[in-house]
Amino acid sequence: MLAIELYKLFKQRQIYYTFLGTIFLVVILIIVAKSGANLELQLQTGSTIDLRPLINAYFVMGFTLTIGMPFLLPLFVSLNTSNIFTREFAEGTIKTYLVRIGGRKRIFIAKVIVNIVITSLLLLFTGIISFSLGALFFGTETRTFISPLLPIPIPFSWEDNFLPAYFYSCVCLITVASLSVLWSVTSNSTGETLLKTLSTVILLNVLSNIQRIKPFLFTSYLDIWSKAWSDPIPWAELNRSSLILLLHSLGFIVLAYLFFAKKDVTC
Repeated sequence: MLAIELYKLFKQRQIYYTFLGTIFLVVILIIVAKSGANLELQLQTGSTIDLRPLINAYFVMGFTLTIGMPFLLPLFVSLNTSNIFTREFAEGTIKTYLVRIGGRKRIFIAKVIVNIVITSLLLLFTGIISFSLGALFFGTETRTFISPLLPIPIPFSWEDNFLPAYFYSCVCLITVASLSVLWSVTSNSTGETLLKTLSTVILLNVLSNIQRIKPFLFTSYLDIWSKAWSDPIPWAELNRSSLILLLHSLGFIVLAYLFFAKKDVTC
């Protein structure tokens, strides 16, 4: 059943558009860096440090997350998952699917797993393509990494910087994908699902400025990946925040299943 769901997913054009979108994002970053963008760091002493010679594949890999995570990557994830149920309902194939496969639970679990797989693959692809293109144009010889959030040369570590950053980014994106699953079950069209998902994220981001309710909103934790660039890295905070996001993801999935179990699919 998982193979069937993956086949159906990769038959959809928007999947490839999102992967192309990540390539386009990386290419733009490389063009900006190659064009001689102002990457000079002004020191308190009045002198400047030119950071351009320090740009390397690791910088491109990290900066892709910095640019992509606030909006583009959640948008791509929402595009990939917005019609995971709505397309079946709109085309009427869900009824045949239920008859042939049997059991809503099996179908729902398969679709959720595929949802997580495509989200993880998108982020993995983003990391690979950003590092590969960065290595092609800038190399990997420079053994320092320019932090995207604090543009100063620092020693980098795969274990302490890049792997945690991408891992916690995946946790954040899976939460957005789970929200998309919930709206996909309760919407009548792919566009409606996409609009609901993005509107929810944007609205909760605005509400997270209210300190009293900020700890209860999952959007308050969608930037935890950036803490992988901190020194020292707040592992306890990262783990606590990721647990909160995973609990929100579970809540969205459970709600989605309850709606799916009661949804009328006779027409």
